[in-house]
Amino acid sequence: MYGKVSDTPLVLTVTPQGCEFAVAATSTEAPFYGNTCQVNVSFKDGDPANVHFQLTEGNKEALEFIRAEELSSEGGLKIYTVYLKAPETVKFMDPFKISASYLSYTKETDKLPVSMGILVDSSGDVWAKKAVFHVYNETELADIKLQKQQGGSWMDVTTEVNGSYGLTAKGLESGSSVKLRAVKGKEYSNSVDIVTEEELQIPNSDFEQWSVQEVWYQTIFVSGGEHIYSYYLSGGSSEDKWWSTFNDMTTQQQSGVASWYYCAYPGTMPTNASEMHTATWHWNNHGGTSLSIGAYEGNVAAEIATVGYGANNWSAISHNTKYRQAGYLYLGTFNRDTQEKNMTHTFTSRPDAIQFYYKFYSYNGETTKVYAKLYDVNRNLIGQGELRITQSIDTYTQGRVGISYEQKAKASYIELVFMSTDATSPGTKDIQGSKGAFNAGYGDSRHVGSILTVDNVKLIYE
Repeated sequence: MYGKVSDTPLVLTVTPQGCEFAVAATSTEAPFYGNTCQVNVSFKDGDPANVHFQLTEGNKEALEFIRAEELSSEGGLKIYTVYLKAPETVKFMDPFKISASYLSYTKETDKLPVSMGILVDSSGDVWAKKAVFHVYNETELADIKLQKQQGGSWMDVTTEVNGSYGLTAKGLESGSSVKLRAVKGKEYSNSVDIVTEEELQIPNSDFEQWSVQEVWYQTIFVSGGEHIYSYYLSGGSSEDKWWSTFNDMTTQQQSGVASWYYCAYPGTMPTNASEMHTATWHWNNHGGTSLSIGAYEGNVAAEIATVGYGANNWSAISHNTKYRQAGYLYLGTFNRDTQEKNMTHTFTSRPDAIQFYYKFYSYNGETTKVYAKLYDVNRNLIGQGELRITQSIDTYTQGRVGISYEQKAKASYIELVFMSTDATSPGTKDIQGSKGAFNAGYGDSRHVGSILTVDNVKLIYE
């Protein structure tokens, strides 16, 4: 005040008092898949709004201070419950820790509890009639029920424990939007919306619709010529046909071959085709076995036979044929011009099994099989199954191919194959006909081996 200045600097010595800052987890569970939580902070004196909070894991996001509620003092310390909010990108799933910084102090909580929750880990966990849920923050899975929303209420669904942290909801509606939650006592989880797969079936899987086409005609001296026919199984549209066979292989005309000794017959055809074109008419020639040609249901079944084709189809000397080909009925395409085959079709559901009815004639003790495979969008195998048929049976028998899935992925393609034999070198029996060379049977003779007859294919979803 008088304009005087000390000769030596003025030094102030401050001894701060410790505020005994601390942070602790509360017993209040953070909402599962939410971003809000509560912690308790305490100090001798201070403002909880000035404390900096952040998560200790991941990107260590900062938490927004929402508000604080002062609790009763304890041991000379002021205690507050602080309400915090993480960024919207944060979804609490498992217990987590929070770090709190105040002045020169940095403290860390024990793990904050998170309420029970459920999630679907991947799209592949949602099927046509079931869905697998990952259960969080509960270990006694047997005490938990899954529920679906129906109208304004929640209804229990069949629940099965799946591993150490999963529950499966069964009996769901296929091709539907479903909202589900978990309940344990009076505690409810978050709800999850899913869309189940459709129960897709294969068009014309009862084999009632066929078409026949003359694929070529060859004039042959004396006999007057041979008309070669092929059968095609309908199903789908003209641009997208589901079923295919190797008929266009075994009825292909070979250049330079034109005689009674050239054989060209379809291996797969309807059971009600004329005797000139079916394999069933000759079954009595196979060791006295008599097999009926009727369908299991409806009017028609699919007859899949091993056939011989090509030059020298009948000879008193060799009784041989140039080629032998197992009959195939499958989903896909066959190109008559290039002889290229594609044995899959687009398909976006995952059946648990393939059911059908069959009869089988085994030639030379051969066996056969029916198999199915499912692939994802990148054509990786995700599921497969097969049924081996090892002996002849003359009455329709139910067959079932159970499919085991090795990957949790959505399906994009299906492979389903029926074949007359799985022999590497299938055998055929030469059957004398009644045409050509003065009725010696050369003109309409044939070679036929094992025969699988199939009807009423159905995809099963469980």
